[in-house]
Amino acid sequence: MNNMYVYIVIYLTLSCDVQGIQQSLRNKVVVRQGNACGLCNCNFSKMMPHEIHHLNHNPKDNRPSNLLALCANCHTAHHRFGIPVYPFNYNYSTNVSSACKAYYEQ
Repeated sequence: MNNMYVYIVIYLTLSCDVQGIQQSLRNKVVVRQGNACGLCNCNFSKMMPHEIHHLNHNPKDNRPSNLLALCANCHTAHHRFGIPVYPFNYNYSTNVSSACKAYYEQ
């Protein structure tokens, strides 16, 4: 691997002022949604990864009620084309399988 690439990655990692979301919180959001995108309802997998969206667009507001798991396509469509997204609604959620819970609650 090119050393310059490694230095750039390290620099960007250390210099970014982005509030990260703890993995345990990410997992709870995904389990809450039944391992499915909050917009198109596709199931998350290695080929369809999730991204966590802040409903109020404030990256420092990591309250669970402000977070929504979206697939990469829906997250991009929301930010690029203004496709609306709404808070997670438990009434429309699917049953979460025990395998899904076990995977995300490790």
